[in-house]
Amino acid sequence: MSKKPTRLLDKAMLAANPPAPPSGPTKQKPFAADAARPKTGVGRMGVAMIELDFQREQLRERAEQAEKMAGALGDRVEMLESDAKVWSGALPVRRIDPKRIKRSGFANRLEEGFSSAEFAALKADIAASAGNVQPIKVRHVSGRGRDEKFEIIFGHRRHQACLELGLDVLAVVDSPGPEAHFIEMLRENQARADLSPYEFGLMYRQAKEVFKVQDSKLLSQRLSVSESQISRAIKLVELPEEVIRAFPSRLDLQYNWATSLNKALKLDRDAVLDQARSFLRMPAEERSTISSKDVLVALVGASELIDVEKVVAMALSTWRSAVKTEAGEVQTRILGDHYELRVPSRVLDEKARYRLIDFLAKLLG
Repeated sequence: MSKKPTRLLDKAMLAANPPAPPSGPTKQKPFAADAARPKTGVGRMGVAMIELDFQREQLRERAEQAEKMAGALGDRVEMLESDAKVWSGALPVRRIDPKRIKRSGFANRLEEGFSSAEFAALKADIAASAGNVQPIKVRHVSGRGRDEKFEIIFGHRRHQACLELGLDVLAVVDSPGPEAHFIEMLRENQARADLSPYEFGLMYRQAKEVFKVQDSKLLSQRLSVSESQISRAIKLVELPEEVIRAFPSRLDLQYNWATSLNKALKLDRDAVLDQARSFLRMPAEERSTISSKDVLVALVGASELIDVEKVVAMALSTWRSAVKTEAGEVQTRILGDHYELRVPSRVLDEKARYRLIDFLAKLLG
C-alpha cells in the first residue's frame, strides 16, 4: 500500500484519481471522519478550493489571536512607560560591603566624634534595625563587580557604624563632579545639624580650595550660608595648634570662642601660648578634671596675667559626683589643702554616720 499523502496537491490528485481496486474480493475500508474531505471524487480544483478555505479559516483564527496578544502587549508597554516616568532620574540603591567604601576626600568628621555618646546611640539604632534605614550616598570610583570601589559623598557616621557592626551599608550610588559632591555633603550636614563648629570650619576651609574662592563673602553666596558663620568657623580652625590642643576636645569649641581667643592672642600671644603649653604638660588625670570652659577662661585671661593654677584650683573646688546610690549621691571636692566629702543625710542613719566617722579617724590615724 502506498504511503499516506501529506501535501495538499498530492491529496487532491489522489481524490480525483483514486487507485484501481485490487483483484478479487476485498473488504472496503471506510474513510476516516474528515469534514473537509469529500466521500466521492469532485475533481482536482474542487478539492483544492476546499483545502484553501480550511487554511483561510485557520489563518483568520491565528490573526485574531495575534491581534489580542498585540493589544495585551500594548497595554503592558503603556504600563511600563508610565512606571518609567515615575522613576525617571531615580538613582540605584544598593547594599554594599562598607570595606569597599572609602571616606570622602572632603571628609570633615573628627575621629573623636566616632567615640561620642551620640555615635554610640546611632550605632545601637542601626544594630537594632540590622542595617541603616536611611541610605548614605556614594560615588563610584573604580572597578566592576566584586572589585568595585566607592567614595562617600555623605553619611560618614552611618558608614562607620555599619563597618564596626559588620553590616552591609545601604547606599545611593551617584557620580557627581567635585563641586556637586561638596555641595551635597554640605547641605546634608546643614540639614542634620550634627557637625560641631570646628568641623564646619574644616569644611568651609576646604570649600575655598574646591571653589577657588578666598573671599568669605563670595563663598557665602556660592554656598548660601551666612558670611559671619563661615568667617567664625574658619577662625576656629586657624587658631594656633597648641591653643586648639589645650582643650579636652576640638568638638567643644564654639563659634564665639574664636573671637575671644584671637583678641587675647593679639594682646599677648606669648602669654596665651605659654598657658596652652601649661595645660598640655599637665598629667592626663589632672587635665580630665578641667572643662573646656575652664581652659577658655585661662587662655583668654592669660593676656591679663591670670595664673592657670588658680583656674585649676577653681575647677577642683567644684563639687563632683563620687558615688551614686539609690538613696542619694555622694560628692567630693578639693578645697585648698584639704579634701571634702558630702554625703546626703538620708544615705546614713545615726549609727552608720558614727561608724563612718570612726572609719575615717582610723584611716587618717
